Amino acid sequence: MARELTEWPVSATLWASVPAERLPEAVRVLLTLPEVRLCSSVTGPQNLLFTVWLHTVADVQRLETQLGERLPQLVLRDRSVVLRQTKLMGRLLDPRGRVTGVVPVDPGRTPAPRRRDPPRRRGTAGPRATGSFSARGRAGAAAAAAVRG
Repeated sequence: MARELTEWPVSATLWASVPAERLPEAVRVLLTLPEVRLCSSVTGPQNLLFTVWLHTVADVQRLETQLGERLPQLVLRDRSVVLRQTKLMGRLLDPRGRVTGVVPVDPGRTPAPRRRDPPRRRGTAGPRATGSFSARGRAGAAAAAAVRG
């Protein structure tokens, strides 16, 4: 069902820091909240990531206040309201959130090797160069050619 047709059309992801010894307690409290859809302990200074579904964008502030009251040891470091999802749970979505296709999950598939950019020659502008030079660039190229002889 398209999320815009549900009671929970707004999605947000929050990153927080919790002292390591208090992390299990924080997770237990977060998992009691009906808004929480995903809760994960992660590495780094923001050691807790959770995704929530909300009724309205204004509910982000309400939830943050509630978290401050129930989990004073939790420090919110960042938050991101999802403006549009293009994929959810393996399904491709159109701008209204309706399924248009699937992306099957194949856990046994070996990921394709990462594409590496070819090494750049010294003094070249790199892969985004357009091939045109500014006047200063032409003068610099002419000076370099003169030095090389």
